[in-house]
Amino acid sequence: MVTTSDSGLLDEILWQTRNTMTLPEGFRAEIIEEAVEVSPTGALRHLKIATRLRRALDAHLSEEAGAPERAMGTYQDGNVIHGRKVYIPDVFVAPADIEEASDPEGLGVDVAHVPFVAEVVSDSSTPPGRAGCVNITLWHGG
Repeated sequence: MVTTSDSGLLDEILWQTRNTMTLPEGFRAEIIEEAVEVSPTGALRHLKIATRLRRALDAHLSEEAGAPERAMGTYQDGNVIHGRKVYIPDVFVAPADIEEASDPEGLGVDVAHVPFVAEVVSDSSTPPGRAGCVNITLWHGG
C-alpha cells in the first residue's frame, strides 16, 4: 500500500496509468483525489444543461470583454490539469487563446489559467429526496 509520504509516487503512478489507458467510446478517465475514475460521458439531458450554462457564460464574457490579451472563453469536457491530477469538468472558463494556457505536457489546460469550472451532477449522485432536481457544482479559483 502506498502511504501519504509516498503521495508524489502515487500521483506519478496514477498519471502514467491514466495516460496509457484506452477507453471505449463514451467513457472518460479523471484522476480525482487518489484514484483514476472512469465514468461514462453525460446523457443528453446532462449535455443540454452544460451547453446552456456554457452559452450563458459566453454571453456574459462577451459583455465583459476588455483588453484582447485578457479575453476569456468557455469550454466543455476538456482536460484541466492540476499537478498530476486530471479533471474533466462539464464547463470551464479559460483564456480564449487556449494554447497559451496549456500544461507543460500539452495534455490539457493548466489549472492556474482556469478561474471557473462547473460540473452538472446527475440524479444518481443526488441525495435522497432531491431526485429530478438540477444540481450544478461550481468551483471558482481566485
